Amino acid sequence: MSPVSVMTFYSKHHSLPIPKGSNRTRRKALLAVCMLLCIQPAATAQETADSVEADGKMPGVIKQVLDRLNRPPRYLDDRYVRKPPTKFIVTLRGRVQQTGVRINDYSELDTDWGLANSTQADLRMQERLHYKAGCYITYSGIRAGLGMSVGRKSAEKSTSLYLGCINSYYGITAQYNNIKEKVSSDMHSTVDYHGENYENDSMEGDAYMESDYPADMREIQLDGYYAFNRRRFAYTAVYGGSVVQRRSAGSWMLGMKYLYGRVKFDSRESFFPIYVGGITRFTTQQLSVGGGYSYNLVVLNRDERGPLLRGLRNLTFNATFMPMVTMFNPLTIYYDKNLVEWFGYETDHRTRKSHPELNYTATTGMALSIDRFSFVVKVHYDNFRFNTGLRNENQNKLGDEYAMQKNRMKGRFFNWGVRADFQMKF
Repeated sequence: MSPVSVMTFYSKHHSLPIPKGSNRTRRKALLAVCMLLCIQPAATAQETADSVEADGKMPGVIKQVLDRLNRPPRYLDDRYVRKPPTKFIVTLRGRVQQTGVRINDYSELDTDWGLANSTQADLRMQERLHYKAGCYITYSGIRAGLGMSVGRKSAEKSTSLYLGCINSYYGITAQYNNIKEKVSSDMHSTVDYHGENYENDSMEGDAYMESDYPADMREIQLDGYYAFNRRRFAYTAVYGGSVVQRRSAGSWMLGMKYLYGRVKFDSRESFFPIYVGGITRFTTQQLSVGGGYSYNLVVLNRDERGPLLRGLRNLTFNATFMPMVTMFNPLTIYYDKNLVEWFGYETDHRTRKSHPELNYTATTGMALSIDRFSFVVKVHYDNFRFNTGLRNENQNKLGDEYAMQKNRMKGRFFNWGVRADFQMKF
């Protein structure tokens, strides 16, 4: 309805006197009515805007949280470490890795009727060298992705999982490895005959054996680190990709490791466990703490001069070495039920406290950044040792014929790998 029609309608029904004067008077009246009609739509528009603003509070909160995650930490010294203005990182990854366990089992039986026997078995169980490929997306420090094995199988069965929270100066990661593979063993045995019933004689020999069925190895590993020089040093400058080390710097580190490892022989094995002292499975837990040093060597650095990090040039090398002392290291060994009955053991398993061991973690890597593209190489090696020491066990429960048995079990769980990343930043 036009303003003139409104005037006519209003004058007919409300006897509004329309002046018969000049056109100027009529124009003023029409202008006043138009102003009245515009007040309500303007108020409605303002209410709608207020409503949209009120309804948009939740997306605003999410944006603030993500912006805060992307914001450079205040503790970083910008002369040494800086965080480029990027949010998304797409990573293509290739990896070569291997996980396994090696065991040295020694047993010695000395009888009072003229027979002494000692056996040493070196057992190996490890997956074959294998390759993995994957793709990962990182946003605001949160990474998700998928990886898969490429080429031949690493073992009869292999499963690995990884979860981590990594910061420039602290972090914790969790790994799970499960492989099923046959166990090989090199054995050396010596038999001595002496006493009234035998002429003094001895025999010795070497043998190689392989289990008939795959054994099962499981490994759960937790790693944590803390760098004291958080202002000028960033552990993730090489291994993360979200920050850039501008000047060379290093830091003393604290480290922690926890390992749960288990090896279980297949229950269908009949001959192989005899040569490893009747062991059917064993488990170990380890808690290690220690410290070391990590250093970032910056060979080249030039800051970006345009959008999408155009002009950025950076080449940084890292070397980290952290010796650790195992504070908690029990080893539980389970025996075959026939052996338990034969020697008269009270239970089918025994737990032994291993000697304190020196373990270590070694990591080295390189990161090359050109514009928004980066190429990263990382090499790591983890080693977990255990050693029960030589123990004496009285076997006289079987009668006066038997005297003493000595045994010792030592070994290590290990995993190592080389990884190469190609990163694109947005």
